Amino acid sequence: MSAHKSEKKKKGKGKGKEDKPVLPPPGPAPKFALKDRAHGPDWSAWDINDNSFKKTKGKGFKQGDFAFMKLTDGEIDDAQEVSDVWVFKKEADIRAEQWMFVKDAEIRGAFHYMRSGQPWQAQADHFLQVVEKEGYDFHIYALDVEGKNNTFSDEFFADARRIIDHWRVQKPPKMVMLYCNPSTFDDHIHPKIQELFPVDGLKWIENVPLWLAQYDPEDKFPTGEAEPKTPKNGTNWDIWQYSQVGARGKAEYQARMLEAGLPDLSLSVDFYGARDLNVFRGSKEAMREWLGISSEPQG
Repeated sequence: MSAHKSEKKKKGKGKGKEDKPVLPPPGPAPKFALKDRAHGPDWSAWDINDNSFKKTKGKGFKQGDFAFMKLTDGEIDDAQEVSDVWVFKKEADIRAEQWMFVKDAEIRGAFHYMRSGQPWQAQADHFLQVVEKEGYDFHIYALDVEGKNNTFSDEFFADARRIIDHWRVQKPPKMVMLYCNPSTFDDHIHPKIQELFPVDGLKWIENVPLWLAQYDPEDKFPTGEAEPKTPKNGTNWDIWQYSQVGARGKAEYQARMLEAGLPDLSLSVDFYGARDLNVFRGSKEAMREWLGISSEPQG
């Protein structure tokens, strides 16, 4: 059979049917979310004292685009009842270990866990004094307002504003943020600030950058690429804490994928070894611009 006839026969085979297009092999999974958001962890004693975390600490650890750490809790170190201190170490020791994970990040932040029933200025100054004493260098200060171990009251929410305003006056170059979840914001902070400060409360709360804690229980493998459920009062988020299971969640996800014989998509996401994972509303470059960081930090 001639080459010409052979070619003709091949063309005639399957007459009336279009050949299926040959798809290129899939490329590597994106390293970060497709929306090009800056990613970073925040560290607390939950990480440092977690035995499961200790087993993986340092394995594959890398810096995020930014990193936060819990700095203080209340007006003095170790003010909680013994059952509330995370088992192994004092707060000063925990801070030192957390700082090792934060100090080399290009963008650094610290947060204070606000306590009801304690003087607001003592809490605000304790935070600033620790920063100065330890020589820490943060770009962002955040006030963590939560219900756990706290009693919500008019005084508590008025004091939250006083702490934020105090930091703004004392450290004007720093970005000062509010950390909370949507329900705390909608049901308590937003209405109370307006009620307690009728002259400028609404304008004030609208101009406080928001670090939003919001998790989707249906999303077993969050990446920070979705959109959170924001407060009903129209306030947008600046940083979104989208996961509180972090590295532990990755291990569970990998096990499920292996059992199901499915590809491990977690290889495309960094977990930094931490539980709490966050994204900024834009790129790392946009975050630096937002903070007024015009050049690479030294040291």
